[in-house]
Parts: sequence; structure tokens; C-alpha cells
Amino acid sequence: MCEFGISRGRAVDALVELNLSGEDSKGGYTLSELRPEAERLASLSGIRVRGVMTMASFTATESELHHTFAEARAAREMLVQAGHPAEELSMGMSNDYEIAVEEGATMVRLGTTLFGARAK
Repeated sequence: MCEFGISRGRAVDALVELNLSGEDSKGGYTLSELRPEAERLASLSGIRVRGVMTMASFTATESELHHTFAEARAAREMLVQAGHPAEELSMGMSNDYEIAVEEGATMVRLGTTLFGARAK
């Protein structure tokens, strides 16, 4: 069980990682896996689930991006229904953040937009 927050005297804020694109290279819960985990996570006194985070496939179409980000929003709602504060929705990167914002993102990752492409 997660008791590390207790030794600090307060819970640690966390985002639940989701793998909604089904890619083997990504970790995280699927929507069906998250349902039973939402209640279990609520029983862990050392963490406070503040929301979810996900990445869409880099090759996703606009329609697939909307679908992935809508599923993330549904996952966040699952956590809220299980008693988590879960106000954060971290999704979207430089290549798809506009759609993520349309779908309700509260956090986006803009590394390439801000700093340029990585050197190969």
C-alpha cells in the first residue's frame, strides 16, 4: 500500500496515467481497468488523486484525438464519482494540444512548441 505520504505528514498529489491509445509503448490504465482501481486508489491514504494524464498516438487522426481526449475526460469523471478531487486533465502535446484544450485539458505539454524539435 502507498503509505509514503504519511511519513511526510500529508498526502502526495498524483495524476493517474492512462493508456487510451492502446499502444504497447505506453503505460497506464485503460478505461475498463480504471473502474475497479478508482475505489482502491481512494483507500490509499498516502496519495491524493488530482486527475488523469494521457498521451494520444502520434499518428492519430483528428477524430481519434477527440475520442482519446473524451475518454480521458470520462476517466476523470470516474475518479470524481469514486471520491477523488480529480480536477486536473493533463493531455495534449505540441502536435495536438488545440484539440486537447477543446476537449477540456487543464494541463498541456508544449516542449517542442517552446523549445523546438529535439536533436537526433
